Amino acid sequence: MSRKLRVINSSVLVASLLALTVGAGPAAASQPGQPAGGTNWKVLVGNAIETEQGRPASWQSIRFFPETITVNQGDSITWNFNAGNEAHNVVFLGPEPFPDLVAGPPGGPEGAAAGASNEGPPPGAGGPPGGPGAGGPPPQIPGNPKFWNRQGGNSYDGSQLVNSGVIAADTPGPKAYTLSFPKAGTYLAICTLHAGVDPTGQVQGMVQNVVVQAPGSALPKTQAQYDADVAALMQAEEAKALELEAEARSQVMSPTSNAGGTRTYHVLAGYGSPDPAFPLSYVRFLPHEINLNVGDTIEWVDPVGGFHNVIFGEEPTLVDVVPGPEGQPMVLLNLINFLPTGQPAHTGSGFYNSGILTPPGTAAQAEGGPFPVTEKYALTFTQPGRYEYICSIHYTQGMAGFVTVGAGSTVGMPRTGSGDAEGWLYGLLALGLALAAGGTALRMRKSGRIS
Repeated sequence: MSRKLRVINSSVLVASLLALTVGAGPAAASQPGQPAGGTNWKVLVGNAIETEQGRPASWQSIRFFPETITVNQGDSITWNFNAGNEAHNVVFLGPEPFPDLVAGPPGGPEGAAAGASNEGPPPGAGGPPGGPGAGGPPPQIPGNPKFWNRQGGNSYDGSQLVNSGVIAADTPGPKAYTLSFPKAGTYLAICTLHAGVDPTGQVQGMVQNVVVQAPGSALPKTQAQYDADVAALMQAEEAKALELEAEARSQVMSPTSNAGGTRTYHVLAGYGSPDPAFPLSYVRFLPHEINLNVGDTIEWVDPVGGFHNVIFGEEPTLVDVVPGPEGQPMVLLNLINFLPTGQPAHTGSGFYNSGILTPPGTAAQAEGGPFPVTEKYALTFTQPGRYEYICSIHYTQGMAGFVTVGAGSTVGMPRTGSGDAEGWLYGLLALGLALAAGGTALRMRKSGRIS
């Protein structure tokens, strides 16, 4: 039997802190209210799609609903966050460039001030020393407040960057963000977590066009019409998610035979739609449970590109939030989540990380990003046992898998299905956010083996 694995958080305030803070000053703890005057329009940020009864949503729609909205000068818009544990934000850049994810190098002045450490295992270190619980805290790098934290006031006229801060619907704290628009113009709202700049300098990904007309102008749609369009689109996306899920299951490769009688098993780390009309992301491993023998190998690939990793062992938080300048919270990204770590053979204990997986044929295109990427990850198992692994970026959404390694000559083929429900992770915060009284909160498990 597997024992129940729990995520233990000393606090669930991270998303609230990031969404409630302004750049600096005495208003840092205030939450924007709805501006007086004009019409207040409602839109949705993201959508969580459930295809497994009683489980966290297995699909995420990475878009604004609607993707274009027209309002009049003096009106306001409220973005309601609608994606469960998936975190988003609403950012208008103004004259500023797309903000970097991080603010400086590991162990830089900001990180040092927050207790960050550049000590720890180098990428590729094997065995227990590669785990976040061995040899001190994992190396950290400060996040850029303009990317992560609430910035600006309650209105937007194109003159400065504003940011809702990171918000997730299923965490305590804000569930919505409101801005008024005092100046006519065409503005671009983005989610910095799910957008980026293409080679031409254009922002692509999760974006929304906000057209602000002169006061009293005729509007192309009413709120009711927008709502009807959104409902129809969500229904179409739910049908598409079921279609893609069946497609993904059909693409799982059968095991391949190796020299010496061993086998290599193949797992999809996520799935999605290459069609930009359906920006859907599947946060599951397929198959999520595999039975194999000592000496066999598993190879993971991310066929579409959903920013996933594969981690065995003691699982770190994705980020920590600590007090920063003038009392503002500061995000520290734990690099152990993003760096390839561990030898190519799982010896029954220790920490192993694929690093960020990218679709086949795209590694060269991804060069120059903040983290290294790999197109596939292979791990050979040398000891019998039952092991849980996760995508640390999406484990709060149920992205976990199990490997049972037997000593016999024929243990069985990979199987899909619900598996051991006790092993699934029900994290409380988007992106694995966890805030401890002193800073670091780890989901403590000394070994990847479950007994």
